[in-house]
Amino acid sequence: MTSISDAIIHDHKELKEYYGKIMNAGDSDTKTRWRNQFVWELARHSIAEELVVYPAMEKHVTPGGKEMAEKDRQEHQVVSSLFQPIISTY
Repeated sequence: MTSISDAIIHDHKELKEYYGKIMNAGDSDTKTRWRNQFVWELARHSIAEELVVYPAMEKHVTPGGKEMAEKDRQEHQVVSSLFQPIISTY
């Protein structure tokens, strides 16, 4: 059984891997395929955290769960803005 933390870490590693494949793609078709995979995985990951992880943190982590969830949301905003050039070409 995989813990939520393990799943999140795995997602983050995959996203980094896909980003590297986009940046190192030798042709536009390969770049587009990896970009599509990256955008799909990023959306799936972000939605899962918003719908499951952050509400659970707010409800079950005391003290400080709300603050932790908000900090993670802000970090995701920063990351999203960094990847916006990749996402916007999708």
